[in-house]
This record gives sequence, C-alpha cells and structure tokens, in this order.
Amino acid sequence: MIYGLTTIWRTAVSSSTIHFYIKLITLLWGALASVFISIVAIWITLRKQVSRPARELLTGNVQWQFFTSGTNPPINWGAKYMGLCVAAFATLAAVLLLVFLGSGDSATVSAAFFGAGALLLIAGLGLSQALLKMTAGSWRKTLASLAGLGLRNSTRRSGRSLAVIGLLACGIFLVIAVGANKHDPLAHADRRDSGTGGFTLFGESTIGIVHNFNSKSWQQSMGLEGNLEDVQVVPFRVHDGDDASCLNLNRAQKPRLLEAIS
Repeated sequence: MIYGLTTIWRTAVSSSTIHFYIKLITLLWGALASVFISIVAIWITLRKQVSRPARELLTGNVQWQFFTSGTNPPINWGAKYMGLCVAAFATLAAVLLLVFLGSGDSATVSAAFFGAGALLLIAGLGLSQALLKMTAGSWRKTLASLAGLGLRNSTRRSGRSLAVIGLLACGIFLVIAVGANKHDPLAHADRRDSGTGGFTLFGESTIGIVHNFNSKSWQQSMGLEGNLEDVQVVPFRVHDGDDASCLNLNRAQKPRLLEAIS
C-alpha cells in the first residue's frame, strides 16, 4: 500500500512522500498479542472437546451422526425465543431512536442513522439465530437437493453460520451507509452555504491583478466587453498555507486562506 501511494496512487495523497517507519517494540507487542490470542482460541476449543467422552470423539462428529440417523433433534425453544425477543426490542429501539432524534441537526441525525442501523443489525442477527434454531429441528426426511444439504450444514454449526451472517451484514451496512451519505457536489451549487460558495467559475492567476473586473472600461481594454454581462466577479487574495483538503493526510496547522477584496 505504501508503495502504491508513493507511485501510481500518489495523487491520492497530494503527491506527498510517504516512508515506511517501523519500531522493534511494535513488532514485539504484535507478535506477543498474536500468540496470546491463538493460545486462548486453542484453549477454548480444547475445553469443549475434553468435556466429551473419548468414545464419542473417536467415532467422529457426534452432531453429524445425530442428524443422519433419521431422528429429529429437539428445538432449543429458549434460544429461539431469545433471538426473537432481541430482534423485537432492537427494532423497537431503532424506531424510537429515529422518531426522537431524526429531526435534529446534522450531527444528531448522523448519530441516529448509525445508531438505528446498528440496532437493526442486532435485530437481524437475533432473527437469523431464531431461524437457524427453528430450521435445525425441522428436518424429518432424507436430503433431496444440494440446497437442502447446504441449509442443513448451516444449522449444524449455528454459531459459525451466525458469525458469517454478521460479517456480511456489517460489510453491507457500511457500504450502504457510505452510499446513502454521499452528497452530490453539484446540488444547490448556487447557494452561498454550498461547497462551491455560490460561485460558478474559479480562476487563479500567477500574479496579482489590481484592476476591477466589474469595470466596463477595464473589460473593454481587455476585449471582454459583452462576455461578462450579468456576471459579477469577486476577487480574492490568497494566503499560502497547508493544504486542508481531503488529499492531505496530515493535519493542516496553517491552512490556505482566501480573503475577499472589497
């Protein structure tokens, strides 16, 4: 990524030079954290396996044999209703959040949008858990299709299936959230409070121009008579400074300023 930002993607950082910087203590802490997390994951997995009898471990996957034996596993009604309750309460909380905070200022509306989106995401996960629990107890016949095999396999390890659903839902939510908050730069371009400041065209000269652009005599001397009718030109004085746009990854200490000349 750093190589790309210094070569083919250099315009994305306003042609700034980026160097790779590394500290040995950072690598050490990262390695120790990775080893610790791996040990914890192995311990949690082995803790569940050790609690089972050796005979069941030697015969293979107990749950898979249980499904293929033709019997119907009991439905965990507590887990199913828990997922439905979580979905109902999260949906209700999202609706209330939008009702009470959806008509405030821009910061409040943004907070309400992401808060309601997170609550609806939790509601969807709760509903998915309930559906997985109900589907796990609905198999009473032999597999007839590849889709049935996939659905049965998704209910076989409902926790893993729910984790995949959560990851995909988070990714889709972020994409939709970014797309929904994207503003058209040309919308309301004639307003002073827009991103364009209400100006149609911007021009920049290498040297200062002290003449009045709105003067008819100066327009005649420059051969612009008739081309600037119904056009008001506002001159600005530019004070050089740091780039404060999104192309600058650094924090602008002294941003570039434009001062209108009266």
